Amino acid sequence: NQNKNNTIKANNIYNFTSIGIFVTANGNGGEWVITKNSIYDLQSPAATSLQRGISFVAGYLSFGNYITENFIGGQGPQCSGLPWNNEGSNDVYGIYFKGGWASNYINNNTIKNIHLSSGLAGSFYGLVVQECQSYVTGNTIGDPDVYNSIRSATANGSLEGIRIQAPSSTCNVDGNRIYNLALTAYSGYPDATGIFSDNAHVHNNLMYGVGYCLQSPITPYIVGIYLNTSAGYLNEVFNNSVSLDGGFAADPSIYGIYEYGSW
Repeated sequence: NQNKNNTIKANNIYNFTSIGIFVTANGNGGEWVITKNSIYDLQSPAATSLQRGISFVAGYLSFGNYITENFIGGQGPQCSGLPWNNEGSNDVYGIYFKGGWASNYINNNTIKNIHLSSGLAGSFYGLVVQECQSYVTGNTIGDPDVYNSIRSATANGSLEGIRIQAPSSTCNVDGNRIYNLALTAYSGYPDATGIFSDNAHVHNNLMYGVGYCLQSPITPYIVGIYLNTSAGYLNEVFNNSVSLDGGFAADPSIYGIYEYGSW
């Protein structure tokens, strides 16, 4: 893996078909720095394809990577302007990361001002760490103002802030802020989760408005922190602040911390 030690810094990247920054597994090593970029979308008509702001999938031999201080969302630099809109039925990701089993850092990124406007919309994932190890710290997903946050009209899809999926070793999820993952559908059974963890130390995170509903007829399933221990994964959770209320939903199911196990 010879292609390593690269920096992608301080760019405005917008109106891409599917992925803003894409680091593939083909010939890529580690020590990448992706920092201070603004990734946004002002296409008209709006995109309908699967979209990822940053997709880093260099694989298990890629260590020492830093994805820091990027802005993903909106129609202008630093998530400004009207929302980044996706009108399709596909999933939308802020950051998708699949690197090596140690020494990766996803820090201080801002992901907000994104709207999935179709009732057939897929799921939204703010930040996904897949089958690797990472320190996920100081990121902001959403906004205190619900109309500058993350909104989805999905009837049956998901809104997730951070997902730690089948990591190769324990991840650290610390000091992140997740605001107002809002559901705007008029019917259906969508779900919203602040942090999903298979194997992580989940510390000092703040979240509120996860699954906030702007309409009453929907029946959402809302979880602050979802812990999956079904495959023997270990999670450590302390000093988090979780505030959930379901907004205007008439019959939400709400769990501050939900642990799923198979034994």
